[in-house]
Amino acid sequence: MEGPPVYIQKAVLSTELNSNMLGALLFGVDTVVYSETLYMYLTSKSSQSRIVLATITLLYLVFTAQFTSQWFGLNQSFIEDGDTRFDILNSGSSWSIPFNNICSLLFSALADGLLIWRCYNVWGKSVRAIIASLVFLVAEIGLYFYLILIDLVPRLTRANNAAILHNNLLSAAFFMTLGSTLLTTILIAYRIHSVAKSSTAAPTKRSRTYSNIGDLIVQSAAPYAFMSLIYAIAVVIPTSSDAVYLTRIYPLVGYVSLIFSFTASAAPTIMVARIVSASNLPVEDFSSARMSDLEFRVQPSAAHGSQAMMSTLQALGSHRDPSYTSENA
Repeated sequence: MEGPPVYIQKAVLSTELNSNMLGALLFGVDTVVYSETLYMYLTSKSSQSRIVLATITLLYLVFTAQFTSQWFGLNQSFIEDGDTRFDILNSGSSWSIPFNNICSLLFSALADGLLIWRCYNVWGKSVRAIIASLVFLVAEIGLYFYLILIDLVPRLTRANNAAILHNNLLSAAFFMTLGSTLLTTILIAYRIHSVAKSSTAAPTKRSRTYSNIGDLIVQSAAPYAFMSLIYAIAVVIPTSSDAVYLTRIYPLVGYVSLIFSFTASAAPTIMVARIVSASNLPVEDFSSARMSDLEFRVQPSAAHGSQAMMSTLQALGSHRDPSYTSENA
């Protein structure tokens, strides 16, 4: 059987091979990040949150499963079915696409869910504060479920527009992820800023403390949101022909997909590691605030602003042990 031109075959197979090599590198990095974070978290003088620990563990396990499946598929294609270049090209497994979509669903649900949970605590366990974020989260989960369903049951869609529908649904799901991440991050930052303004702490100390808090939140959410945006755009870029798609867009989507998976797994984990590390610093290094991966607190004072801050700034993970002081550092 005559296949596509050789240059197209080479472009597709190069993407499959080299993206898996990059995946092996990123998986190694993620393993180091997760292992170090887990050690820091379990040996920290702060109490642990099961929600945080379970989430970063599940994110790592999902990334592990996705990388393992891609490695298995590559081995199957090149070793078992790879008599010719064309045979390798046609040896893809029917389960690989729905499985990757399931992994994307889990990445988005876990990462966004953890961020929304932080927002919920920052706003004093107010459900009203996270309703809009939950709408985005439910929408993206619904889109993924429908996407997985049509992958598993092809007769639910017309054959001539199946690929377009698949890409449009995937793009919509990533835009929902982007919306959820941005909105939740803005809500957290606004809450911290508004409560900080009401504090009577020294302005220089207060600004330094909350600059650190805002920095941690933004650095956690920004890479994940950015990759969601790039992925959402990449899968719906119009092309003039299949040849253009396979030689230009397909490689882009392949690498972006891999980097998105790594970012979704590593970014929340790195944030937890940074906050655990910060929470083990001497108390005076926190200026007027105590910061950890479950909550942000300040030293109580008679001032109304500090009382409000103490009662509302709960967010990210683990409470510092009250007996831990600068002498223990």
